[in-house]
Amino acid sequence: MFDKRSEAEQATFSPQNLGVLKLLFVVLSVGTAYLILGRLALYVASGAGYASPIWPAAGLALGSVLIRGPVASVGVFLGSYLNNLLVGDPFAFTNHTLSAAIGLGATAQALMGLFLIKRFIGFPTRLEREQDVFRFFALGGALACVINAATGSIALWGFGIISQDDVVRIAAIWWLGDTLGVVVIAPIIVLFWSPHKETTRNRFIAVLITSTIMLSLSVAVYETAKSLEQKRVELVFQNHAQSVTQTLERSLQDSLSGLDRVRDIFHNFGIINRVDFRNITWGILEDYPGLRAISWNEIVREDDVSAFVRRMKDPLAPGFAITERNANGDLVPASVRPDHIVVSYIEPLAQNRLALGFDVGSNVARRKALDTARDTGEAMTTGRITLVQETAKQFGVLVFMPFFGQGPAPQGITDRQNRLLGYITGVYSIGTIVNDVLHNGRHEHLDISLTDSSSEPGSELLYPRETSEEHKLRTHKLDQRSKDFGVTLWTQDLSVPGRKWVLTVRPNSDFFAEHASSASWFIFLAMVLLSAMVSVLTMIVTGRQKLIQELVEVRTAELQRARLEAEKANSAKSEFLSSMSHELRTPLNSILGFGQILELDHNPPLSPSQKQGVAQILKGGRHLLELIEQILDLARIETGRLDLHLSDIKVPLLIQDCVSFIQPQAEHSKISLSTDLSYTGEVRADTMRLKQVMLNLMSNAVKYNREDGHVTIAVTGPKGGMVRFEVSDNGHGIAEELHHKVFEPFERLGQENSVIAGTGVGLTVTKQLVEAMGGSIGFESQINVGSTFWIELPAN
Repeated sequence: MFDKRSEAEQATFSPQNLGVLKLLFVVLSVGTAYLILGRLALYVASGAGYASPIWPAAGLALGSVLIRGPVASVGVFLGSYLNNLLVGDPFAFTNHTLSAAIGLGATAQALMGLFLIKRFIGFPTRLEREQDVFRFFALGGALACVINAATGSIALWGFGIISQDDVVRIAAIWWLGDTLGVVVIAPIIVLFWSPHKETTRNRFIAVLITSTIMLSLSVAVYETAKSLEQKRVELVFQNHAQSVTQTLERSLQDSLSGLDRVRDIFHNFGIINRVDFRNITWGILEDYPGLRAISWNEIVREDDVSAFVRRMKDPLAPGFAITERNANGDLVPASVRPDHIVVSYIEPLAQNRLALGFDVGSNVARRKALDTARDTGEAMTTGRITLVQETAKQFGVLVFMPFFGQGPAPQGITDRQNRLLGYITGVYSIGTIVNDVLHNGRHEHLDISLTDSSSEPGSELLYPRETSEEHKLRTHKLDQRSKDFGVTLWTQDLSVPGRKWVLTVRPNSDFFAEHASSASWFIFLAMVLLSAMVSVLTMIVTGRQKLIQELVEVRTAELQRARLEAEKANSAKSEFLSSMSHELRTPLNSILGFGQILELDHNPPLSPSQKQGVAQILKGGRHLLELIEQILDLARIETGRLDLHLSDIKVPLLIQDCVSFIQPQAEHSKISLSTDLSYTGEVRADTMRLKQVMLNLMSNAVKYNREDGHVTIAVTGPKGGMVRFEVSDNGHGIAEELHHKVFEPFERLGQENSVIAGTGVGLTVTKQLVEAMGGSIGFESQINVGSTFWIELPAN
């Protein structure tokens, strides 16, 4: 048959290419799984998002290289590299370098774990012995995980992600997270891919279920604790934000009221001179630190400029002149225009002398605010400005309050335009006002941003003094951390004259250090530690259970073999005894027959010595025949060949027959017999075997009795459906230490050397016969008191 595939197809599916595809699949699978587990674990990470209290990916990495070999470490590197790349800016070169360094550490850690486990434990291993489990976690977990914890934390410090003070803390968290990840995840992978699947399947399921339940419980507890903690932190922040907002609003309104005080003085006394202006404004400036300067900006017509300048020149301002700024920002004499709005007085003068004489109306943006204030009769705030007298890096604003002279308030725009005399102007430093609120109100743990939504794009930021890009970058980090803690930003519109300001309050690092608790994180850590302990315990318990199971199976097989061998030997023994009993009984019957013939033959009569010899032959023969019969019964019972014919037996007739049979033996031994038949009904038993049992018990009671002793045969019942037969004597009794040997075969309880004939098999046969007929047997005996043997059989 010809292969119809093209050469290209055959090359594609060649063994070499298939091997490459398999390796590529392993690398991509491990890398993807590492990335997914890593992203999930970063949910509870710390240390700029790089260290987690549990890092399941570390367990995946170790398990992968153990199962798939060192080639899986390439997937570990790729997964770690991509995971850490996504933590920071994926387009930053330094982030690529940092991610590669951490990826190399994760790869080296997995390979080191592989080496240590193969070197000191051996792999593959079923991890069934406690020492193997502990070595696996100690070598592949605790020891190997030092590598990435050290390299990762040092790399973070080297790239400026964490401070030097945090290196040890982050390394400890990193090491603990990787170790716990190995403890929880690595056994699952090893057991799942174990070549001994038939022996590890149940262990894999047990470890997987317990680990899943414990980790799910850990996440649930963490989520609950985190939610409660976030609500608490959010409430604290909202209270602080509301407090700082109210304080800032009061501070702004108080600062604006300083201009109202000046206007009230002008309204009552008219426009005052420079010295009086200095005297009244100094107290106001001291009361309101954010009000950096107060000026009187008088309206000067072009025709009145010369006279105005001469009037303004005095010892405090000998070089007074009206100025403006040119295109280069230099102060130059003011251009000719219909009117000027001139800074006539300003305090404090020493710090603001350059502003004296400045034509405020020369600036187009300010002119718009001035005209709006004039036409509305209300104070008006400018957009942010850089003040000529400002040296600190803070933004400021001007507030123009129009003054229309003494008398009633003007009516309408035209009246206001005609009556306007000038503007009482306040120079406000936004930074001073906000910083005063933060420091005096003990709100340093809050970050405040103040913006003017009425301003042109790019000039909205009033506080803090930084560029838009700087502000955006800084607040982005704060917003991200606030999001991590579940804190919502606080925003509030502030009312200022003629503008709309927006206050944004964020918690800063000091706030989180003071108010944010790590309780939820430590709770999660404790739960993860518990999960790891449960995982280890499950491994140990299931491993020990498996070892015990295998040991039990081995021992059971050995016992089974021993039992079969014992049964076989016992069966052989019984067969031998049965066979030998038949073989011995045949010649023995001949001996007894010829002995009886000799005993009865009187022609010629036997001599006394011959009669004695014949009597000994018959006695020994009968004893041997009894022994053979009992052994034969025992063999029948043990081999299951005993035939029983159960019938209803009348108790009085049975006892009468037995007493009649045993009476000669009792009389010969001077033993008296008596009966006590409380029950005269029937029992269910085999007639011949029941007689054999009763005769054996009665014969023993006679044989082992004392001279002039007494034997009582009693029958009672029925009780619980059973009839009780008792044979009691007042003989020597049986020592308590010999009670356990009574029913053992060939056991005569120390009477082996006595003149009393016996085989030691009778009670053994009796017990087995009674039990075969559905009954039970027992006895009570005391030394020098006597014995009572009883049997219980079912009543009819």
